[in-house]
Amino acid sequence: MIRVAALAICLFLAQSAAASVCTVDDLAGSARAETASHRSFALERGMELENGTLVATGRGSRLEMKFRDGLTVILGENTAFRIDDYVYVRNAPGKDRVSLTLLKGSLRVITGLIGKLRPDAFLLRTNTATLGVRGSDFIASSGSHYLESLKGKVFVTNSSGRTFLESGQIGYIPTSDSSPTLVGRLPAEAAFEFAELSPTASGEEK
Repeated sequence: MIRVAALAICLFLAQSAAASVCTVDDLAGSARAETASHRSFALERGMELENGTLVATGRGSRLEMKFRDGLTVILGENTAFRIDDYVYVRNAPGKDRVSLTLLKGSLRVITGLIGKLRPDAFLLRTNTATLGVRGSDFIASSGSHYLESLKGKVFVTNSSGRTFLESGQIGYIPTSDSSPTLVGRLPAEAAFEFAELSPTASGEEK
């Protein structure tokens, strides 16, 4: 009986590990998660999340997630974000893929191995565009509709077509019919919002 119970626990732990795609690396303030099976819970540092999970941060909060390939996603306050489909198979890059959605709020993305080795397999949906990467570090907001490429290229696709932002460029994309309008600098409110999304020491790109 003890042996059966131990085996069941091992199987449960193995399944949990296999389902986990990222870890809450840092949390300031409050955040909640809802799984694809509608299980809702408050998040804490060190918790692991799976595909299909919706993450929402509270007012004045900031959440940093670390994915298995080294991808870092940082959420600002009052942000809703979903992990749609993330697969990372060590030593089998042909199976790797990243599909994420920013439903509201702001985030910063620092790509990991998938973004570097299989960039075409990475996409992030926002309310005005779908974003792709080329070894990128970027910040996006679905509220102010600004997108800043900090490193690498960010590809922007919507009904207006496909274009990209180079490292150091800032684009304004107010609707899904708009191509990015380049701006020299962020307005004050957006600049403050983006400044809050610096990674912690553990989240810095190596």
